[in-house]
Amino acid sequence: MERRPNRRTAAVRRPQIAHRTPSRVSRHTAATRLGCGPPDRVRLRADPRPSVTLEPNSASAGTSGLPRACGQAVRQRRRLVAISATQLLAGVWGQVLALRRGLAFDIALAGWKGGADRVPRDSWLLGTGLSAPVVILATQAVTTARLASGRSPAAARLLGVLGVAMVAGYLVERETRTALSRVGWRPDATSAAALGLGLALPMAVLGLSCPDESDQEGNVAACRQA
Repeated sequence: MERRPNRRTAAVRRPQIAHRTPSRVSRHTAATRLGCGPPDRVRLRADPRPSVTLEPNSASAGTSGLPRACGQAVRQRRRLVAISATQLLAGVWGQVLALRRGLAFDIALAGWKGGADRVPRDSWLLGTGLSAPVVILATQAVTTARLASGRSPAAARLLGVLGVAMVAGYLVERETRTALSRVGWRPDATSAAALGLGLALPMAVLGLSCPDESDQEGNVAACRQA
């Protein structure tokens, strides 16, 4: 004969099972909250670090992460540094050639001309026939290095002023005009005069028109690091 399950035993056992289940669930929940539960069931906590949000007006930023206006200012500053450095090399090369050949400054419009024996001395403050004075070249070198290290509106404007002065100096100098003519063409002197005059003009334009990188949308910290 088959034995039927005792209904009283089942009725008594059911409350015990129902009584044990909440205790297990509560112990598991408590262990999970305390961080002692299984690794796959531990809840992930929110990252306490603040999230970085972009302003709506910086949506036009390029690949560099900077706003478009700030990126243009940075690129213009870098172009100014490259042009100024190359123009400085042309000025130093013209200085060396003038010292070797005794090419003194000769400003025909003012009737002011130096002597060949005084070229080394006059080169410090008055310049030579192919270069600006040593004082201006040194100022240009320091200003270019300052602008290469970071944003400096004053350094950019100073390079622009030096560029204007150099353009005027090259144009009134007789030796420079002779070197650029067909009669006085020489590979070394003509290249020094052409590079010096040709790069002084864009240096003046970029230096005087270089915008302040911190004026665009308040991105002072981002522009300073670029």
